[in-house]
Amino acid sequence: MFKGVTWRRIAITFVINTAVVALAKWLGVDNPFFDLLVTGQVIGFSIMLAVSAAGNMNPRRITKPVAQLIAVVVGSVIGTVLV
Repeated sequence: MFKGVTWRRIAITFVINTAVVALAKWLGVDNPFFDLLVTGQVIGFSIMLAVSAAGNMNPRRITKPVAQLIAVVVGSVIGTVLV
């Protein structure tokens, strides 16, 4: 199910999540940085895991990119609920 989740993908996800949080803080979000960092990491990793799982599936009625797009939405919702 999580084939393709490598240490490299985890590191890239962590760096992108941190960069987005730093940009949000720089643009003037008032929340503490650590709060934003935890929120960003949870949502970002939820999206990464959902997209990885969707990429490993073999859907019959939809193409793989559409399945991964749906996974982004589902991962965002799951990550938001977890936070």
